[in-house]
Amino acid sequence: MEITFHFESSVIPFIGRIAPSDTCRIWKRGSNLCADTTLAGFDGFRIRPSDQTFFFLGEGYSSEDGYVSLAPGSLIVLAHKEK
Repeated sequence: MEITFHFESSVIPFIGRIAPSDTCRIWKRGSNLCADTTLAGFDGFRIRPSDQTFFFLGEGYSSEDGYVSLAPGSLIVLAHKEK
């Protein structure tokens, strides 16, 4: 599923040029969810862009060797610039 948003207004001219827009892609497999986005938030009136992926592990995760184990309901945020 893709969710795209951009702001437009007939009352405030040129709001579409200064307001943020983004496309959020969402995938679901079983009870796990993944979302990609490029908008991190706001810092005052400035837009903070960031290429991020959010993983919600509804089933949790356990590696085959047992060294990595994440509880069900874990949320992982991957900032692609900070890999």
